[in-house]
Amino acid sequence: MRENRPKIVVLVEPWIHGYAVDNVVARLGFSNLYRVETNGFRGRIWLLWENSIRIEIMHVSNQFVNAMVSRPSVSNKFQLTVVYASPSYALHKHI
Repeated sequence: MRENRPKIVVLVEPWIHGYAVDNVVARLGFSNLYRVETNGFRGRIWLLWENSIRIEIMHVSNQFVNAMVSRPSVSNKFQLTVVYASPSYALHKHI
């Protein structure tokens, strides 16, 4: 993180909840967070990004996040899809 300084980071199944979430996000140096929760206390998918990036969440399920990513200073956009699907094939059909 310190060496490459990414603008966007995705974490899957971080096993962190409550006030600890804000602390982790702040320590990693990000100002924005979108998370998909599951049953229980842990977040399944976290999407973190800096203020220099604009992210518009398009579609969400408990197994994926689809977002449009852009930068105000650049005209190009791209779609980012993060998948953290259940290992059970039967549950894939319920996204």
